[in-house]
Amino acid sequence: YSDEWVKEAEKRGLKNIKTAPEALDAFLEPKAVKMFVDHGVYNERELHARHEIMLETYAKRIQIESRSIYDLALNQVVPAALKYQSMLIDNVKGQKEIGIEAKFYQETIDIIKEISRHVAVVIEKTEAMLEARKKANDVEDARQKAVDYCHKIKGAYFDEIRYHVDKLELLVGDEYWPLPKYRELLF
Repeated sequence: YSDEWVKEAEKRGLKNIKTAPEALDAFLEPKAVKMFVDHGVYNERELHARHEIMLETYAKRIQIESRSIYDLALNQVVPAALKYQSMLIDNVKGQKEIGIEAKFYQETIDIIKEISRHVAVVIEKTEAMLEARKKANDVEDARQKAVDYCHKIKGAYFDEIRYHVDKLELLVGDEYWPLPKYRELLF
C-alpha cells in the first residue's frame, strides 16, 4: 500500500499487516477465537490446528516457489545468458582478428560485462537462498518456519533474483532466451 494509505488506515484504527504469517495470527486473537467458538465454527483446539495448517501451507508454497526460482535461474536463465555471452565474446574476438577498431565493438564488450555481473548475482543469490531454505526446513515450529520463509527466503531473495533475471532477459537475444519474454506475453 502507499504511504498515504498506511497513515489513513492508522487514523481509522485499521491494522496494516504486511505479511501472511502475521495476517494468519489474527485467527488466534482473543476476539476471533471467541467469535469462532461462540458461533460453533471451531472449538479453540480446532482453531489452533487450523492456524498451524495455514502456516505450514504458506511455508510449503514459498518453498515450492523458491525451488522453482532456483531451478529456472540455474537451469534455464544462466545457461542461456552464458551461451549468448559466449557468442558475443566470439564476435569481439573475430572483430579484433580482422583489425576492426575497438571503438566499434566497445558496446558489445560492455554488454558482455553487464551479463557477467547479472549472472554472478543470480548464481550467488540462488545459492544463498538454497542455504536459507535448508535452515528454514530444520525449524520445527510452524509459525517460526512460516516467518523464516517469509522474511529470510521470500523477502531476502525473490525480488533481487527477479531483478537480475529481468535485466538478463533484456540483454540476451530472443533466440537464446529459453522462456517467453514479457513483451511476448503482453502482445
